[in-house]
Amino acid sequence: MLKRSQRRRIRFLRLFLSLVLIWGIPSTALSKRAYKVGAIFALGGPASVIGEPQRKTTGMIEQWVNAAGGIDGHP
Repeated sequence: MLKRSQRRRIRFLRLFLSLVLIWGIPSTALSKRAYKVGAIFALGGPASVIGEPQRKTTGMIEQWVNAAGGIDGHP
């Protein structure tokens, strides 16, 4: 037979774990945070002839993907 303090501790742990499951799982499953993708472009110097069109093309692709619903629902 468990002592009274042990039963109380088990009851508390059950309550705590159930609250974590109630609040933790839905918030992570429902949140669709935006993906952040980094890129490096040469915007100055002799390579800026290539870097500026790359930056603009990346922005256009970002708008196109987000307009289509993002990546698996993430913008």
